[in-house]
Amino acid sequence: MYNISKIKIAGKPLSDRLFCGIGVEADCCIYDELNRNCGVNDDDYARLERRMKAMRPGIARIFLSLNDFNPSGDECTYDWDSENMRMQIRNLRVLRDAGAMVNVCMSPWTNKEMMEPGKEKLAVDLIDYLVNRIGFDNIHWLSLFNEPDGMFAPDTDFERSMVSDGKITALPWTEYVDKHLKVIELLKNCNLDKQVKLVVVDSVWPYQRRVERLTLAAADFKGCDVGYSFHHYVPEDTDFFNHPESAKWKPPVLNEEIAGYRDIVGPDAELICWETNNVGYGMSAVSPGSTRLGEDVHGTMENAVSIARKVLIMLANGVDGVCQWCVGDMFYGGNLKLGLMNFGLWRYKWENWMPRPVYFYYSALMQTFRPGSLLYPLTGLPENIFGMAVNNKDEWKIVLLNANDATANISLEVNKAISALRVSSNTIPSRADCAMRENPNDDMPISNWDEKVNAENIALSAGELIILKFD
Repeated sequence: MYNISKIKIAGKPLSDRLFCGIGVEADCCIYDELNRNCGVNDDDYARLERRMKAMRPGIARIFLSLNDFNPSGDECTYDWDSENMRMQIRNLRVLRDAGAMVNVCMSPWTNKEMMEPGKEKLAVDLIDYLVNRIGFDNIHWLSLFNEPDGMFAPDTDFERSMVSDGKITALPWTEYVDKHLKVIELLKNCNLDKQVKLVVVDSVWPYQRRVERLTLAAADFKGCDVGYSFHHYVPEDTDFFNHPESAKWKPPVLNEEIAGYRDIVGPDAELICWETNNVGYGMSAVSPGSTRLGEDVHGTMENAVSIARKVLIMLANGVDGVCQWCVGDMFYGGNLKLGLMNFGLWRYKWENWMPRPVYFYYSALMQTFRPGSLLYPLTGLPENIFGMAVNNKDEWKIVLLNANDATANISLEVNKAISALRVSSNTIPSRADCAMRENPNDDMPISNWDEKVNAENIALSAGELIILKFD
């Protein structure tokens, strides 16, 4: 005999805020000379572009450097037809066709230049060209910096504790604020402010800094229609902080951490996690994306379930969007020394672009939580079952993830026929290239809705993600 947990959709949404979407960091580096020299060709591009359009990310973030359009560095001579800009524009068109709203982030290779007075105007000139000249209506955000944690700093006890001699050498936080306030005015002057929102904070590590920066920004940008950003790479693992050097940075459990960020920025502000995955382990390991013993983290079924769990917890506690780093393995920034960025939803060309398990879980979430949706909590969820209901244009779907090691049984209080899409180790295709799953249909490119389920008893196998829609 087994227990059946009865689940209901709450009577009101989590918030009146419309959901922004779930998506990916999708940079154009895959088109560059280094990746072509590694054998990536036009057939590969056609395949990857087809896969992007099949996934239908709701949001996407890209890096774009100042020297992509101002290679001379003179701050006034713009080359909109440079090879790098052609790659960027090709990428933006693919993302537009895939349905993604885009955050143009001035790349980390531009951070130093962007710190200089007046350089923010170049970023606005870029957006003006892309939106008002070319007509990209899917550009919705501008970020001046990627992870500016060490570039600007407030004069606080916390920041002094982060440097060995207690002396802060970063630029004052007030300069960060002033630069962004100028951009808000520049966007207004170019009639871009109705379409493009400025993103602030974008803090990555540690938790205490994210809290401090969000708190300062919420006060400094009060009354401004900005988007608040943070990055999150730490897995929810009790062993992760069991080290003398890292124990002091341990955050609260994830639901409390994210709810705290929402409380800081307030109920009406936009809050997006613009970079996330679970490879915090790999940053100091023998190989990025692995444990210190060389064990693969990112490519496992366990990681796929963990990422889905993280996304659902973030959504349930007030995040308006989540962006996975990154869409697929590639060499970044034309720099072989950096090595292969192997945190993608799929592996590199020499592994036949094989999707990792997280590709199937994350793609299903991307296509379920569409931009403009309202999210509803579920009541009656048993332990380690995570879920949410979503209403998009009067179409209802329920998402459930069984993060237990055993099958769970649930029932739903609904009076309609229900179709199910299941993602688990049993549904991931054995064909490495997944070609049969790359042709989109009207519902979802990675699977189908053939299964009809009985609302009174729905079984979820261990690690299974199930999406239910009312017929």
